[in-house]
Amino acid sequence: MFDMAVISGALHCSVDTDNPCPNQGDIINIRLSEAVDTVQTPEGIFRPMIVETYFQMNYATGESKRITKMREIETEAE
Repeated sequence: MFDMAVISGALHCSVDTDNPCPNQGDIINIRLSEAVDTVQTPEGIFRPMIVETYFQMNYATGESKRITKMREIETEAE
């Protein structure tokens, strides 16, 4: 519930208010979603990857944006 209040405040242009979590630094990332998707690598190979979408707020600059991070799916060694 805290995350939704922070995002709502940012969307209403109040990111320049006091940082509710100063111990985490000026940039706060809140994960919105995580999914497995097939992504094409620069080499042209299609691979399943974990795609995470975050809402990022920078309390130092007052900016907020949505960012996407991709990471490989970890496989267990046999």
